[in-house]
Amino acid sequence: MNAEKENTFRMLREEPLLVSRVLCRFGWHKWLKWGEAYKESYYYAQDRYCDSCNKYDRRKLKHFL
Repeated sequence: MNAEKENTFRMLREEPLLVSRVLCRFGWHKWLKWGEAYKESYYYAQDRYCDSCNKYDRRKLKHFL
């Protein structure tokens, strides 16, 4: 069974997904675009996700009062 099929079953069972791209294991991710900005406690933030392993990255944008 390939990784995509296995990840489908894992998603339905709410288990962690397998890494389907070898370069993700070395920290070279294929990032999607940054999402919409949203308010955190004292700043705005945006998230982006890796296309293959679903790891996320968050950046802080601007402080507000």
